[in-house]
Amino acid sequence: MRSVLTAVFALTLFGGCVAISSCKKGATACTNSVPAIILDRGPVAGDGCGWVVQIDSLDYHPMNLSSGFQVDSLKVNVTYATDTSHFYFGLLPSVMPVININCIERR
Repeated sequence: MRSVLTAVFALTLFGGCVAISSCKKGATACTNSVPAIILDRGPVAGDGCGWVVQIDSLDYHPMNLSSGFQVDSLKVNVTYATDTSHFYFGLLPSVMPVININCIERR
């Protein structure tokens, strides 16, 4: 019985070491991602434009930003696809390009 417990412990320890060593610093789950910042540009009803994803200093309206990422000034990595539609906002209508987020993760 003792040898079985020792073997189980050794396998568990080995598995933990493999799992830890396989995670590289800076590794990302989103392949070919780009750095971005999530920003709250104010409520649309109050003449704002809602949540935006800022990539390379350009604002995009995300069609599918989950509530877990709706945090102002949150730094993320994203992969996305551009959409042919546009998001219109404000009393004097302004336009913003639309994106669909394929993968998003915190930096």
